[in-house]
Amino acid sequence: MTALEEEMRTRTDAELRALTEAYRSRAADGEILGALVPEVYAAVREVTRRVLGVRTHDPQVMAGVVLALPAIAQMDDGGADSTLACVFPAVLHALADEGGVHVITSDDDAASRDAERMGPVFRMLGMEAGAIGHESVPRERHVAYRADVTYGTAHEFGWDYLRDNLTWNVDECVQRGHRFAVVCDAERSLIDECRTPLIITAPGGDAPDSPEDSEDRLVLAQITIRGYLDTYDELAAVTATATPEAAEVYRRLYHLDVVPVEQPSIRAVDAATDRPAHTGGPEPTGRPRRAIDLVTLERKVQYDEVLDEQCRLFYARRWDILQGDDMSVRVRRLLDEVIDGCVASYPVRDMDDLHELGEAVRNLYPMSPAVSELVAAHGGRTLPRRRIIGERIKADIHAAYDRREHDLGSEILRELEQRVLLAVADRTLRDHLANVDRLTDEFASARPGTRDLLAEYRRRAWELFYTAEATAKKEAVRFLFHLDVELEEP
Repeated sequence: MTALEEEMRTRTDAELRALTEAYRSRAADGEILGALVPEVYAAVREVTRRVLGVRTHDPQVMAGVVLALPAIAQMDDGGADSTLACVFPAVLHALADEGGVHVITSDDDAASRDAERMGPVFRMLGMEAGAIGHESVPRERHVAYRADVTYGTAHEFGWDYLRDNLTWNVDECVQRGHRFAVVCDAERSLIDECRTPLIITAPGGDAPDSPEDSEDRLVLAQITIRGYLDTYDELAAVTATATPEAAEVYRRLYHLDVVPVEQPSIRAVDAATDRPAHTGGPEPTGRPRRAIDLVTLERKVQYDEVLDEQCRLFYARRWDILQGDDMSVRVRRLLDEVIDGCVASYPVRDMDDLHELGEAVRNLYPMSPAVSELVAAHGGRTLPRRRIIGERIKADIHAAYDRREHDLGSEILRELEQRVLLAVADRTLRDHLANVDRLTDEFASARPGTRDLLAEYRRRAWELFYTAEATAKKEAVRFLFHLDVELEEP
């Protein structure tokens, strides 16, 4: 990288800025980001020298390489050096031009300070850095997330993720995906706060810090800090003093290795005076580490993971609905799935079973052929096979939906489809969160004995999930056919 550094020093500011677009083009053409590391990091190093008046030392650059793996970079000077080290992988991932590159700080002050301090570095590279905090209003959050790199705390990023998954208008969403996050304080976010639940309750979009704060309130959405961090395609972090037990926690919970980075006696050198320079970020606090009960922590996280995964599934499916693409195709597929599920639920061993199936289907939509007609189609001598029943009912429900679309018009029906599916998804999640909360309370007081409580908890939680999913599908179909829609006179 030394030769590249000398080359970068010969370039003008405009030429350095132009390199960013060249790197973006190469990334868009399929070149992997890892192959760009030497060139990109040399450019970033030169820009920091010009803008901040400091030359980042080799260990800071190497920490940036570690973060790009991704892994956890152990830097003895902690926060002071991590501010600059985090810029390198942030710039690298921002070249993908997909959004969702986040630097996760320990508090709001660090987010605004680091974004302001490093902002000129990003701007010389043709990029922008933004910051979010507890006081940020929606408009400010929109602007911050549309920057190439966004600074903020895990709590603020997590709450924005939840709020985006409650909105009914895609234009109100602030985040732009979750490509890469680098955590500036690994111990705080990845261990101390990993099980902290982020909860939004009704009324008023309240976001309490603990489950107790949400007691007796309707929970609309939730996820733990660790559950939110799992949404990123890649996650990296910086640690000041990772103990062996902390390193084991990272490996077990996040599948990340801790890589020590050799530190010199000073953090950085002022380019003009050759004196030690402060490069931004807090001075190391040296806060004492408590002993970590890895077995207990991992066990509790395994319980958390169940609902976290289910919530991410709910949110991902809701996002697909919110985008509104191929709503007609989605609903037609839904009609088939619901009818297949209904038919599979009834063995059709005798006429009573057939009548029960008919009643179940009639509750979903205005079925045209009577159950007796299904039998009559086979001469009335034997019961029709389940496959024949399913095919006849699916053909009929699609014909009924064609009539529904003719009556309402395609544009109105598409809007109705999205609103119904969103409403059902939101209500299903609320009910599911309440059901899992009761299940968790039940297991909190259970004695292990010979039972594997975690395995039983997982089984029952997923039973609740799949039951909720099946119920939601039938409810959506029923609403699509039976909701009254008032059409305005032309």
